[in-house]
Amino acid sequence: MLENRQLVGPRREDHRIAGADVVRSSHTDRQSTLLVRTEAPIEDPEWTVHELTLEDLILAYLAEGTTRANHDAWGVTA
Repeated sequence: MLENRQLVGPRREDHRIAGADVVRSSHTDRQSTLLVRTEAPIEDPEWTVHELTLEDLILAYLAEGTTRANHDAWGVTA
C-alpha cells in the first residue's frame, strides 16, 4: 500500500529517494523537506521521517496552487 511521508534532512539538490516518488520538495540553505509516496520504509539515516495527517497531505498537494495529482494518484475513485 502506498503511504505518504514527509522527510527532513540535509540539503540535497538530487532529491531522489530509493523506492519512493518525490511529490513535492522545498529547501532552505541547510535543509531539504520532501513529501514522498512510498510502499517501503525509508532506511536512509540522513532523513527524519514524519507521518502526515490528512490535512497535511492535502495542503502539501495544494500549496503551489496547482496539483500534478489526479484521482488515481490520490487513490480515490472519480
